[in-house]
Amino acid sequence: MGYVLCAAAGLLLGFLIGKLLQANAYHKDVAQIILRSMELEEAMAAQLKKPSMIDYVVESRGMDYAILHYGNLFHILRGMPKKDETLTEVENAVGEFLQGAMREDIKKYKAEQKEQNKKEAKG
Repeated sequence: MGYVLCAAAGLLLGFLIGKLLQANAYHKDVAQIILRSMELEEAMAAQLKKPSMIDYVVESRGMDYAILHYGNLFHILRGMPKKDETLTEVENAVGEFLQGAMREDIKKYKAEQKEQNKKEAKG
């Protein structure tokens, strides 16, 4: 009976390890696709004579779209385990852009709130 339980536990453990290895391979594939896509974006920005693709997206689609797009990428990159150095650098660069972009939005929001509070106080 003990052999049967050990065999069942071994099969279950082997299945779980196999799934874990498959998940790690999946994360590496996603990371490579994101890096290749961002490299392609930068090449396209160079052809358009723009400093970077982020600048082009902000100029063509607006800051809100850029924050949404690069926020999604940042979220995906942040959730990946065991990133290599290049992927970490990309994550940090996108994070710096988002911090700056959101800082401007927060300043605008605070200014609008102050104006609204002044109007409410007068009215």
